[in-house]
Amino acid sequence: MSSIRWMRMVNSTTNSRAEGEARLIEDGLQLVRIFQQIRDVELRRGVIAAAEAALLCQQARSSPGRQLS
Repeated sequence: MSSIRWMRMVNSTTNSRAEGEARLIEDGLQLVRIFQQIRDVELRRGVIAAAEAALLCQQARSSPGRQLS
């Protein structure tokens, strides 16, 4: 095998590996973004649930005869 041909093969392998690593990094970043979106949704749900609970408590205090269900 000529040295030029061998160098082309090495460069091709190196480029393929670099492209594969770049794809893995890209996929990893996409997963991070997805998990951040899930976390944000869960945080919003928690805030909404806390606000609803506070509203129910406030309503219960303002209506002494009313019981929480």
